[in-house]
Amino acid sequence: MAQAKSNYARNLAQDATSPEVKLRRSIEDGKMSGLKDAGQAAFTRQLAADNAKRGASPDCGLADEGGLGWLLGQVETSDEAMTTLDLSLNAEGPHQQFGWLSLPKRVAAVEQIAAGSNLVHLLLDSLSLSIAVAAPLATAVRHHARLERLSLERNSFNELALIQIASACTAHQSLGILAVANQCNQELLTQPALLALLEAMEATPKLITLKVGKIVDPSLRRRVDAATMANRDQLRQQRVAAGAVDSRRAAGKTCDWAVEARNIASSWPFAYGVPVDGATPEAKQATYDASATPLWKAATESERGAVLAAFATNTKVMRFPSCAFQMPSWSLLEHLTSDDLLRDLLLSFTS
Repeated sequence: MAQAKSNYARNLAQDATSPEVKLRRSIEDGKMSGLKDAGQAAFTRQLAADNAKRGASPDCGLADEGGLGWLLGQVETSDEAMTTLDLSLNAEGPHQQFGWLSLPKRVAAVEQIAAGSNLVHLLLDSLSLSIAVAAPLATAVRHHARLERLSLERNSFNELALIQIASACTAHQSLGILAVANQCNQELLTQPALLALLEAMEATPKLITLKVGKIVDPSLRRRVDAATMANRDQLRQQRVAAGAVDSRRAAGKTCDWAVEARNIASSWPFAYGVPVDGATPEAKQATYDASATPLWKAATESERGAVLAAFATNTKVMRFPSCAFQMPSWSLLEHLTSDDLLRDLLLSFTS
C-alpha cells in the first residue's frame, strides 16, 4: 500500500511539471540555409516561367508575335491587319491566355481593346466575364465603328451588365450580329435585359441577328422576328438604292413566255434567259440560262414546256449551262421534239 501511494504521488508531480521542450535545429544555420535559398530561387524562376507562359505576368507575350500581349497591342494601336480578335476559351494557342488572367488584368486587357478602333469581329465566348468588364467592353463597342460581329455567349454577365452592353450597341453603324446567350449558366435572360437588347436591335438598322437564347414570351418572340424582318428589308432597300437588282420586285413581275418561246423558235434575240456571263451580246445569245431570272420559277408548266419545245427549230443557241432549267419535271419533256439529240442534251442538264 505504501508503494502504491508513493507511485501515485510521483505521477501527480510529473503531471504538474511542464514537459521539456527541445529546440529544433534552425534551418537558417549552415548547409540547410543554403538548400532552402536554392529551392526558393528555383521555385521563383519556375513560377515566373509558368506565369509568362499562361499570360499572367505584367508583360506577358509582348515580345512574342501571336501571343496575347502582342494581339492586344495590335488592337490597341488599331493595326489595319488586325480586324478579328478571338479570345474565346475554346480557341487554341495563345488565345487561352486570356482565360487565365486575374480579374484586374482582364479589365486592363479589355481597356486595351477599347483603346483601338479597327476591329470587325470581336469574340469573347466562355471566359467567365462579369460586370467588372462591362464598362470597358461597352466603350470598346462604341470605339470600334466597323464592328460587325460581337459574341459574348456563355459568360457571367448579369442583368445590369447586359443592359450596359445593349446601350452601347444601340444605333451602332456597322453591327450586324450580337450574341449574348447563356449567361451565368442560365438558359433564359431576364426580361429587363432581353427588352434592352430588343430595343437596341430595333434602333440598329444593320443588326439582323440577335442571339439571346430561348425566349418564352410569345409576344417578345414576335417582336424579335418583326425587328429582324424590318432590318433585313431596310438593308435590301439600301442595296437597291445603291444600284443592286431588286429581286423581290423582279420575282413579282409578270412576263410573256409565249413571246419568249416564239423568239427562241425563230432564232431571234430572247429576253429572259440571257446568262450573266458573256463577253458580247452575240455570245450571250448563244447560251440560254433560265435560272438567270427569277421569272422562270413563276412560269407555269405549260409556259416552260413551250419554251423547251421552241429550241427544236432554234439555230443560235449552242449551249445550256448546268441546271439551266432548274430540273424541269418529266412532263415538261413531253413538249419536246422527238429529236434524240435535243432530248439527250436537255436531259443531261436536268440530272
